[in-house]
Amino acid sequence: MRVLEILGSLHRGGAETMIMNYYRAFDKNLCQMDFVIHAEFEDDYRDEAKSQGANIILVDRPGEVGAFKYIHILAEAIKNNGPYDAVHIHTNYQAFLGVLAARKAGIKNIIVHSHTTVFTKEQLLINRAVFRLFKVKKLSCGKLAGDAFFGSNYTIINNAIPVSGFKLANENRIRLVRDQFVGRKIIGHLGSFTKTKNHVFMLGVMEKIQKRDSSICLLLFGEGALKDEIEKQIANRGLNGCVYLMGVTNDPSTAYHVMDLFLLPSLYEGFPVTLVEAQLSGTYSLASDSISKECDIGASRIEFLELNEELWADRILSLTVSPVNGNEADINIDDYDVNKQWRNLYNIYKNVSA
Repeated sequence: MRVLEILGSLHRGGAETMIMNYYRAFDKNLCQMDFVIHAEFEDDYRDEAKSQGANIILVDRPGEVGAFKYIHILAEAIKNNGPYDAVHIHTNYQAFLGVLAARKAGIKNIIVHSHTTVFTKEQLLINRAVFRLFKVKKLSCGKLAGDAFFGSNYTIINNAIPVSGFKLANENRIRLVRDQFVGRKIIGHLGSFTKTKNHVFMLGVMEKIQKRDSSICLLLFGEGALKDEIEKQIANRGLNGCVYLMGVTNDPSTAYHVMDLFLLPSLYEGFPVTLVEAQLSGTYSLASDSISKECDIGASRIEFLELNEELWADRILSLTVSPVNGNEADINIDDYDVNKQWRNLYNIYKNVSA
């Protein structure tokens, strides 16, 4: 079986990390994936995907060539690189364009996956109309994202991870990072530098924290369009000695184990895989109250706060003095282990109705 995944890029975003986790776990004798991406630069996962047998297909963005030409280009790419048994679309707002292109290319098994919770009325109107017309299979990372995009009649596929790799980190790698911050309490964030991730809010929180405890430092892992702007703000706010840009990490498990506390003050999210990773790594998390409470996997290692800088500063200071260890007794680890969950997605690829 061959399946085509349509994504914006192969950077370390939520949707990209989710599908790469599943791709690694898949039995390649049963199913092979190819990837359509729209980015014109080297992506974090591109080389890895190619090394596992994936074909990477680069097409122009819809905004660059227009909707009708994009549908034609994508349909030709599907036909020329196929045949495919299914097309799995992750480009939320523009998903309907992928559906139209897949149908034009003769694909009957079309899957659309919701990874976020915020859509305009216009986006919902056109997407839902196309989904109904072509009877696409609807998947979501969680209930909040599914309700927001589809309204009803969708299947949740957990944002699963390789659990063992996050529970058991390499002590030497952890020590190498921690040795750079001896005597410091480390809070951290892992995510792309985008407006949604709310880095500006974290800088405001750090300004308040530094007035009360200068031993606390913030490590920001990731890249993205707003990184240069955040770097300027760090300097302008006088935070160079306590906020550090760590770049993209190929070892997120070590990053979580280094942190005393993980922060995710996003403006909105679907079901962020970083919160699953952090909790299963044993790291306590503070998350925005705009994020679905589904992200609490039952490890007693997460709380949701409204986006108020003073509130976050107070809670961070409290937690770095009295850490919370959590308890995994009530978690069904298999629900979040991609090595146990990959067959659910595989069966959907096999059983999609025409």
